[in-house]
Amino acid sequence: MMIRCLLIVVSIAVARDADADAAKLAVFVGGTQGDTASNTLQNLWRRLESADPTQTTVVFTGNYTAVGEFPEKNSDQRAQAERDVQVHIDAVEGFLARGGPVFFMPGHRDYRNGRGAVRRLRAFVNQRVRLARSQDQAEDDDFDAMPNADCGEPYAIELNNTIAVVLLNSAWWMQDWAAHPKTNQGCDIKSRSEFAEAFNSLTKGYRTRRMLVAVHHPIDSLGPYGGSFDGIDHLIPPIFGTIAIWAKQTGLLPEYRNHAMFDSFASTLKAVSKSPRAHQRNGWYNRAGAPIW
Repeated sequence: MMIRCLLIVVSIAVARDADADAAKLAVFVGGTQGDTASNTLQNLWRRLESADPTQTTVVFTGNYTAVGEFPEKNSDQRAQAERDVQVHIDAVEGFLARGGPVFFMPGHRDYRNGRGAVRRLRAFVNQRVRLARSQDQAEDDDFDAMPNADCGEPYAIELNNTIAVVLLNSAWWMQDWAAHPKTNQGCDIKSRSEFAEAFNSLTKGYRTRRMLVAVHHPIDSLGPYGGSFDGIDHLIPPIFGTIAIWAKQTGLLPEYRNHAMFDSFASTLKAVSKSPRAHQRNGWYNRAGAPIW
């Protein structure tokens, strides 16, 4: 189940004393599916059947299709991409119909070659999500299941007055803006330093509350994206496997932790205490400074 996809369930106790309600909030965080046969999406569907939509939130953190970025309508790969994305909608369809909140974030494969692909993905996701929601909800023209997908603004989802889930667009950060100068056109945040300022300001607002951060790329990693490989990885293929590992460990590839751009993003988020993400496919939940891998 963990080969192709990832699902983290974070249960957050709302009650702080014996007289308070014993209700709990549940946040399902999933990413790196890209597989129409995903057992994890089937498990998510089963878990959501009995979930309270007023106490539950679902966040998908990117990489929705095996074909890479979401293609244009005239592409031969468009039908496959639509099927891959649709299985995510199918997994949460009943939950959406009951009013449950579901959000989608872009991953590194969704955001290649500029913002065109992620905009196509956002339009498709919102179209299908609105079809799955009830008629009363679908009339809400402001609803966006993929907020700020092609911009860098942090997006806060208030679960109640004590806790929020914040979506951070790491795929936006990792883009080569020199090659795509229109990346930030129409966005409030137009630089990485502005993103850092906005995120710092947001965290200050939660000093007395709890904030769960969802992000595609990991802050730290003990897996391949952090530079850790098994001996067999050097042999697949022979010689070239070792060369590939060397490139990943020395920061030559942008999707790996030692790359300068990746490192700058992680350094910006180091103060965050809880951060589920999908890029590594083995999400972690960090409580009181102690990572659980």
